[in-house]
Amino acid sequence: MSEPKTTVRHRYCGLRDVYVAKVTQNDTEGYTAGTPVKMARAIKAKISDKFTSEKLYSDDGVEGMLQAYEGTDVELEVNTLAAADRAAFFGQAYLNGFLLKSAEDEAPEVALGYRVRRLNGKFDFVWMYCGRFAQGNEENYETEAASKTAQTNTVKGEFYQREKKWTRWTAKTYTYTRCAWTNPTWQQRTPGPLPRSRRGSARYRSTPRR
Repeated sequence: MSEPKTTVRHRYCGLRDVYVAKVTQNDTEGYTAGTPVKMARAIKAKISDKFTSEKLYSDDGVEGMLQAYEGTDVELEVNTLAAADRAAFFGQAYLNGFLLKSAEDEAPEVALGYRVRRLNGKFDFVWMYCGRFAQGNEENYETEAASKTAQTNTVKGEFYQREKKWTRWTAKTYTYTRCAWTNPTWQQRTPGPLPRSRRGSARYRSTPRR
């Protein structure tokens, strides 16, 4: 008789390597994205999955519950945003060294990738397939005083399920290299056939072999 497997849990203790890839196809026929581009240095990320739920009543009790996935709010604090970062996040024009903003700017549909470190030294690699940073960004400025204060940038967006199933994958991995994680074919990595209990699910967590 085989011994039961032991689940080892380690807390998150890091965040790094934020990448963005422009989505070039997102329909029922397929999904593709461009080459990932490394963005600003990551400081903090808040990822909030949103669901709605409604209880169904019958025979004086709860019969069941309807639950629907609404989307995922992303709040990302980075060290600073270069002009090229703003063009990628917000769809602003960057021409001849000038950043041009207009009321007609439209945030492009992008995929967002990052990796988080655990206390055991291993990393979780995350790709969120589809979203837009259309909720703007926060910038703070402060005059220089005797004690200098460095400022940061915060960008906000909303991500959602792509047309071809799943909202994101998270790889619990020990062997993937950073190059393999961010190469142009990253979006072709899929978890394979879904277990029966997860078919039609909005998202899936992938655990590659060690």
